[in-house]
Amino acid sequence: MNTSAGASGPVIEPDEYDRKPNYWVELGKIVLLLCTTLGTSVVREIVERAMATQVITKVRQARWLLLSVLAIIGVMAIAGIQYYTRVVMKDKRDSKEKKKKQE
Repeated sequence: MNTSAGASGPVIEPDEYDRKPNYWVELGKIVLLLCTTLGTSVVREIVERAMATQVITKVRQARWLLLSVLAIIGVMAIAGIQYYTRVVMKDKRDSKEKKKKQE
């Protein structure tokens, strides 16, 4: 723990490791990682292999599969953007405020 002398005694500031883990933040990191690694070429490859092995024979089913995979990617992208705006931007804002207080 970091301790710094304040006007009314020592002020104890929590270290980064002392905080409770935020599971939504960890989930956001995983989703952001999946969004960056998963691309449209992977989706195309999945659909082509499924049609080549005749798991999917009808075009309508292939469309639904493609739409569902794209919807999942869209949800993951939205979650990644929300994670970025909530956590990363807040950290940047907090660091700017901390610098202003130190000056």
